[in-house]
Amino acid sequence: MTKKCPNKTFCIIFLHSQNLLYIIIDMLNTISRLFLETRKSYGESQTIFSKRLGCSRVTLSMYETGDCNPGADKYEKLLQLRALLKTGQGAQ
Repeated sequence: MTKKCPNKTFCIIFLHSQNLLYIIIDMLNTISRLFLETRKSYGESQTIFSKRLGCSRVTLSMYETGDCNPGADKYEKLLQLRALLKTGQGAQ
């Protein structure tokens, strides 16, 4: 048995916010995976790769697990490192 929503506007906003929440969670999971996959593509430990990013090993670990969100500067650096991989200049 389903309940009817007494206020359709509220229900639409609630459903929209739930969908937005799923999108945000998926985006954060994707960012975490990008950090992990890029590090593994370089074949480096968290200690070495964190130096490439300019952060601590603990911070990198938190990026990879999704416990912390990177700032724009770290995300930009990650994208630069990924671009180097595509050109074959990455893991040296």
